[in-house]
Amino acid sequence: MRVLLFVATVLGTTAWGQSVRLDGPLPKTVLVGRTTEIRLECRGIDRDARLEPLPVLDGLTARVSRPSIAPSGGVVSWTIRLKAWRPGAFEIPPFRILSRAGVLEAPATRIAVDRDPVGEDHVRIRLRPEGPWKEPGRIFDLVLVVEYDTVFFAEKALQLFRRPLEVPLELSAPWWDAPGDLEPIPSERGESGSGPTLVLNGHVVKSELMGTVTVEGRTFTRLALRRRVRAPGPGVFRLPNALARFAHATRFREDFLSGRVPVDRRDAFAWSRAILLDTSPVKAPKPTAAPILLPPPMALRGLPSGGGGVSDSFVRGVLLLVMPILLVGGALVLSRRWRRTWGSPSWRRVHAAVRHLQKAPSDTPDELLNAYREYLAARLGWQAQQIVDPELSHRLRATGLDENVVRRAAGLMMHLSGAAYGGGRLAAPELAEVAQTVGELERAFGSLETGS
Repeated sequence: MRVLLFVATVLGTTAWGQSVRLDGPLPKTVLVGRTTEIRLECRGIDRDARLEPLPVLDGLTARVSRPSIAPSGGVVSWTIRLKAWRPGAFEIPPFRILSRAGVLEAPATRIAVDRDPVGEDHVRIRLRPEGPWKEPGRIFDLVLVVEYDTVFFAEKALQLFRRPLEVPLELSAPWWDAPGDLEPIPSERGESGSGPTLVLNGHVVKSELMGTVTVEGRTFTRLALRRRVRAPGPGVFRLPNALARFAHATRFREDFLSGRVPVDRRDAFAWSRAILLDTSPVKAPKPTAAPILLPPPMALRGLPSGGGGVSDSFVRGVLLLVMPILLVGGALVLSRRWRRTWGSPSWRRVHAAVRHLQKAPSDTPDELLNAYREYLAARLGWQAQQIVDPELSHRLRATGLDENVVRRAAGLMMHLSGAAYGGGRLAAPELAEVAQTVGELERAFGSLETGS
């Protein structure tokens, strides 16, 4: 008995003595392209404790250091570096540490990412498809378009590396070499152009010179990089954000040996929006049923009284007997339909959300995001504030929707979230994607309700 009490006391002290401390993020607000750090320190745990892998966070990438173990033991710490790829407010879920004694959980935290005004003012990047990308199996080009302020780069841009670049610009697009579920296709003419050199994913490449454009009185040089791909089948393919980095200075000093030396060297970043490529086939409309031909109405007048004819009194008797049954049955059917539709607050909420999306479509991302979130919340029976991107797929799957519909709906939510934080306007194809996705969701939910 004493041994059992001693063991229980030791285990209780160990569990009680465990603690986890979260420092950060430092800083709490960063600009696009920068990193912030979080430090986790756990006390009273064994050396073999490990940090559970973090979930994928759209717009953030995480690098976790090796565990640091104190010489005296019992204290294990990790440093997590988070890099921001787009503006937004991000909620980092609780960190979980697995040890022999159990699971420790650190509290959730938040990170705010702001736009880099200098970067976006002088560099613009965007990704677009060219070719028959809507047809599964066909080869098309992913084109990364870069526009930079010609005069600014000539006067104030600085080289990033020892090897000089014709355009001192570094592009980061980790998915470029392996574009998700899209199949990369080797090009006979090569992926590089014959224009100025820049850096893409750590490699010097030649771009394709596309000329110049004038924006608000300033001249921008337009470059392009191409990647040949193919969609292996129907589906929705998402390509995340890309980043552009450049260095600049506003003040210089003359050095006898080095010449013109920058005094206030700074880095700046620009970012591109993620894009959705929907190669799902357009469903053909269902054929309408053939009309049912009814016999001509029975004449109640002029029927012969004999020879097997039906008398007026007999018909009136049948009608008097059947009509109350038909009226009561029709009233019950209408009552049930009323309760399912206009008599149901949830149905009225869904109907209002769909009408709001279809009646006055806006090209402002945040307005469309709020309307789309309200529609999904109405369909799922939640409040709009409870519709969070990482949980949306699980909630939609729980309703029994097809996986392709779930992926398309969740992908649109992620795309609108990124666009809302980036500002600007949505293009016509993006607006069409919203309408098509909502229409497909309505058909899918309708099939679930009717059991068809």
